[in-house]
Amino acid sequence: MANLWIAASDNNLLVIRALFATKAHTPNDRDPHGYTPLHAAASYSHIELLRYLVSEGGDVNITDEDGETPLFVVETVEAAKVLIEELGADWKHKNSQGITAQEKFEKEVEEDGEPLEAIVEYLKGLEDGELSAADQRLEDELKDAIPGSANVRVAIERAPEMEEPDNEEIAERRRKVEELLQSDNAEEGIRHLVEEAIRLQLSEEARSSSSPRAVRQRVDSDEEKDGRE
Repeated sequence: MANLWIAASDNNLLVIRALFATKAHTPNDRDPHGYTPLHAAASYSHIELLRYLVSEGGDVNITDEDGETPLFVVETVEAAKVLIEELGADWKHKNSQGITAQEKFEKEVEEDGEPLEAIVEYLKGLEDGELSAADQRLEDELKDAIPGSANVRVAIERAPEMEEPDNEEIAERRRKVEELLQSDNAEEGIRHLVEEAIRLQLSEEARSSSSPRAVRQRVDSDEEKDGRE
């Protein structure tokens, strides 16, 4: 009998249809290593075959023995786009090693020089786009909570990288913000948070300006000014 996985690798749709007609095989059949026809089609960038397999009940997020979906074996941006944008593949899925497809491709490029940079850039773009969408949602929520804000532009900037706070601190901050947004007086609560943040910033700047280094800099600056006069 013909081999389903070889037929998928060869893009032999005629054989695949015949095998499915016997009811002895499905698009989600796994070989001893968990490899499926979807993995084969994705690996060889057989786009129309991918569409057909999914239309026949194929699971675009099915995993092999390494916990990897068909997205993990693509070799072209076109195949990655069809899997994600058209067929609904989860690009955030992590394999048994705890890494995403993007991270796997980055590792292969670094270690083996695999020509996968274009796929890496495409997946990075998805992440950047999601962050931008999250920023827009946050801006909309803030503007809704501020009266007369129709013409207000809320600037959201990424903070410089710094030591990450512990998980408990992050959870506590998130809890406070969520409570404020769901409260009956969200506007006042958000105003209080903003005022508190400004006070903390001013306090930090005051401490910095009174530090020995800052004082020394001011003294040096005054001495230079006196010298010029």
